Amino acid sequence: MPDSIRKEFQRALEFQKAGRLDNAEDAYLTILIKQPNHSSALHNMGVILAQKHKQQEAIGYFDRAIVALPDYAEAFNNKGSALLALGKIDQAVASYKQSLKIRPDYWEAELNLANTLMKMNEQRKALDVYAKLLKIDPHNYSATFNAGLANLALGKLDNAQQCFFKTMIMRQSEQHPIFDQKYYCYTTKAKLLHDVEQFRYLSKIGSNEIDFDTIADKYEKLISEINWKKTSRSIVELTEKEQLRIAESYNRSLHISNLPKFYNGVVNPLLETKRISQQYNKSTPNLAYFDHFLTKDALINLRKFMLGSTIWYDFFHIDGQLAAYLENGLANPLLYKIAHDIKTLLPEIFGNLPLTQVWAFKNLYGNQGIDLHADSGAVSLNFWITPDEANLGTGQGGLLINETPPPQNWKLNNYYKDAKLIEEYLYKTGGKTQSIPYRENRAVIFKSELFHKSDVVNFKSGYKNHRINITMIFGYGDLNLS
Repeated sequence: MPDSIRKEFQRALEFQKAGRLDNAEDAYLTILIKQPNHSSALHNMGVILAQKHKQQEAIGYFDRAIVALPDYAEAFNNKGSALLALGKIDQAVASYKQSLKIRPDYWEAELNLANTLMKMNEQRKALDVYAKLLKIDPHNYSATFNAGLANLALGKLDNAQQCFFKTMIMRQSEQHPIFDQKYYCYTTKAKLLHDVEQFRYLSKIGSNEIDFDTIADKYEKLISEINWKKTSRSIVELTEKEQLRIAESYNRSLHISNLPKFYNGVVNPLLETKRISQQYNKSTPNLAYFDHFLTKDALINLRKFMLGSTIWYDFFHIDGQLAAYLENGLANPLLYKIAHDIKTLLPEIFGNLPLTQVWAFKNLYGNQGIDLHADSGAVSLNFWITPDEANLGTGQGGLLINETPPPQNWKLNNYYKDAKLIEEYLYKTGGKTQSIPYRENRAVIFKSELFHKSDVVNFKSGYKNHRINITMIFGYGDLNLS
C-alpha cells in the first residue's frame, strides 16, 4: 500500500472515530478513487452509510469489500445488520452465519445472530447462543439482558429475574466498561429533593434495616451547600468530596420493596375484552383505552413497589422526569404477571408478541410532561397508577396520541432533536390528535410507532402525588430509536 494512501486511511479513521462522518466519507472516497478495491475503505464506507441510515447503499459497499476480501468477517456481520434494518431478516441471518463460518469466535456476530433470532420468536435458539456467550464472558451486558427477555418469553421467570438483577449490578458497577458514571457524578436539585422525600417516606413506613432519616439529613445538608447555578433543573457535576458524602446511597438499590406472590390474575378479569379488541383493531390508528385495568390488590402492591424501591436513577433522559427500567431495578414478578395476563386476555391485539421492555416515568415538576416521541416496539401498553386526587387538571394529565403514522423508513435517534423533527412533520401533515385524559388505573394500548406525548400535567406536590406512568413494549418495531 502506497504511503500516501496509508496516511489518508489513518486520517479517515480519525475522522470516523471523532464522529465527523462527512469528513471521513470524503477521505474514504478519495482513497477509493485511487484504489477502488481497498477492502477496509469499502467496509468503513458501508459502516458510515449505515450510520446515516442509508442501508441499501451501505450493503453495496459491504458487497464490494467482500469481493475484494472474500473472508471479511466484519463485512458480512455489518451487512447482516444493514439487511436487518431493511427488514430482510432471513438474509441478515445468512450473513451473520457466513461471518461466523469465517470466524467462529466472533462474538459480536454471534450476539447479532441471537438478537435477530429473538425478533423471529426463536427464543430457545437465541437463549442457547446467549448462554454460550455468557460462558465466555459472564459480564456481557447485552447477552445478559436479552437472555432475560428470552427467559421471560419462555416462561422461565426466575431465570429472567436473575438476568435483570445481574444487569442492574453491572450498571451500578464502577468497573463495567460500557457504562459511564454520569449517574453518580452528576445530579439536579430536584433529583436530590426527590430522594430526600423517598428516604423520609421509607423511614415513615418502617423500613428499619437502614437509617433513612440520617441519609436524608446528609442529602439536605448537601442541597443547602451546592451552588445551584440556574434552576432546580440544572444538572450539576458533584465534586469528588460531594460524591463521597453520598456515594453509598446515591442511585443505589438500597431498598427494593417486597411483593407478595400472585397466584390468581392481576389484570381485571371483568374487562370487556371483546370490545377492547374491536376498538383497537377497527380504529385508525390502532388505539384503545379502558379503566379498572389492574385488580385492586395488584394496583396497591405495584404502587407500594414504585414508591418504596430506590430505582429512580435516570434524570438525564427527559427533563423533569425520573425513569426506571426493566434492566436497572424495575424488573419484578408482578410486572411479568401483568404482561402475561394482558396477552392472555387480549390475544387478538398482542398475539405472540414478546415483552421487550418496561419502563416507568415519575414526574418531578407539577407541569412538566413528556414531549413528542415514538416507542421502539410493535404494541405499547401505557397505564397510570397515581391516585386521581393528586391530579389537579380535570380532564388533563393523560396522553396525546397523534393519528398520523410516521413516514416509511422514518429514523429517530435523539429524544430532544427528534421532538422538533416530529413537530415539523406533524405541522406539515396536519394530523389529528386523540386526547386520553388521566385516570388512575387507566390503560392505553396503541401502535408503538405512533407519535405521542403527555398532556398538560398539573399534579399536587408531595411524594405520593408524583404522576407515575408505566409503559410495556411488546414486539420489535421498525423505528430506529435510541
